[in-house]
Amino acid sequence: MAFDDYPGLHLSAMAKVRTWFYRYRSSFDGRLRQVSIGHWPPMSFSAAIVAWEALKNQRDSGNDSVLEVKQVKLETKAFLISKLL
Repeated sequence: MAFDDYPGLHLSAMAKVRTWFYRYRSSFDGRLRQVSIGHWPPMSFSAAIVAWEALKNQRDSGNDSVLEVKQVKLETKAFLISKLL
């Protein structure tokens, strides 16, 4: 489910779980990215809007939170591999 007043904010409903997502196009490579914001009902619609605004402001300022998380995971993996060898 998408919300016209909040572009990129979606609520995905599976059999047992409903999750808030923010979907956007990356300013780096133009690819579609998706960030999980939280689960409904523990996270209300208004709380999802606040989280959406924060993520949207980060993206508008040039930061890509999905790429940042991927970079941290790669650095952690490289560090652990270097310690094992």
